[in-house]
Amino acid sequence: MCEDFYQLALQGRHPDIINQQNYHPLKLVNTAISLHLRDIFIGLSQAFSQKILSLNKSDIENLIQNIESYQAVYLDDVLEDEFSSFIEAGKSLTEFNRNHPRWIEFERSYQNLSASGQAYFRDLLSHTKHTATLEPYLQKLLTGRYERYFWSPVKNFDDTSNHISDTVVIPVGKYGEALAIRMLLTTHILISLADQYAKPQTEEIEARYWVLLAWETATGRTKREAMERLEAINYVKGDSIDERLLQEYKVDLQNSSRNSTMDAFKEGIQSTQASISSLMAETVAGYETAEHCLEQIIGHKLPQQFSQRVPFGYTLPVIRRGRFLPKILEISPESKLKLSRHFREGSRYFKEEYLEDKVYPNSQRNAGFFGLGCPASFRKDGFDKTAIEFIISAYLHIFQRIDPAYYVKVHLARHA
Repeated sequence: MCEDFYQLALQGRHPDIINQQNYHPLKLVNTAISLHLRDIFIGLSQAFSQKILSLNKSDIENLIQNIESYQAVYLDDVLEDEFSSFIEAGKSLTEFNRNHPRWIEFERSYQNLSASGQAYFRDLLSHTKHTATLEPYLQKLLTGRYERYFWSPVKNFDDTSNHISDTVVIPVGKYGEALAIRMLLTTHILISLADQYAKPQTEEIEARYWVLLAWETATGRTKREAMERLEAINYVKGDSIDERLLQEYKVDLQNSSRNSTMDAFKEGIQSTQASISSLMAETVAGYETAEHCLEQIIGHKLPQQFSQRVPFGYTLPVIRRGRFLPKILEISPESKLKLSRHFREGSRYFKEEYLEDKVYPNSQRNAGFFGLGCPASFRKDGFDKTAIEFIISAYLHIFQRIDPAYYVKVHLARHA
């Protein structure tokens, strides 16, 4: 059944796709895959949201107690390349020219970490450098740059192999540090509770739809490739142990045992936060307070509209690289926030023109990237909300119950 299910997607077949005319065959496949992924995750998102909505303020305050947050600066591209030996191997900071103001601030925050925290942070930087890559055509459009961000390990410094799902990274936009910390606490709680509330469902989904997930989601591909390498390669031969291969073996062993469906679900939570961060990177005239702006963004379903317009796999890498597309929001004649014409024109190239210009002529299909946009942003019959709307409801429930007068100030004081 699982094979047949995936084969339907590869044939461009889904119940919602009926008599589509003038569709390129690859677009049909991408669309069908997006819709099948939507169907898989929407029920999970609904059930998770219902459990989150049952939490009261005391429950949420108890969860905040053990959250640790840290501050860092984004390294620009030149600095990132220059200090790659430090990022990859922990080379001593004293060997570099440390006169660059951004590097000085980076070094200060790095030295404040424990030894295990420093190792974790270097791994986070390496993971971002190698996985949160941006296509050249995006580099030209994403001219907005954040300077700083807060980050937090969801588990601990010794327990992660997937920073996309297990490390919260929140950029500090023009609405300031207090909003960024509140977002970090909210996202951290949601991801930590996913392990508690969604584990049985994600395990069932993984077993039933493994073939589709293994080929069409980033977390599934990571697990599948690790399993393939473990099966095909003898990492350790005799008494001679290659340390590099031994480390690769350990990483593959860890990745092969992960619940990739849970990772994908957590990645969806992170991407929802990333879409909100993208929309709030700059202040909007008339919406001076973060709370007012966020209320309007959610009320007008802008995260959902944003995620429909950008490619699957776009939002989170952009934020992790400290970038954003400027002028995303504008005010309508009715004085409501909406996606700007500037963004709508740019996002058309992200998907339609790029597909027409570069993908279809070469018969390429970048698995899990193009298609309709984020699978969680599209409605399905039988559900009153999209998967993103379910997650947004849970997000807002927690966000509104975090007391900025106390908990946010406590976390900000740690970075003073």
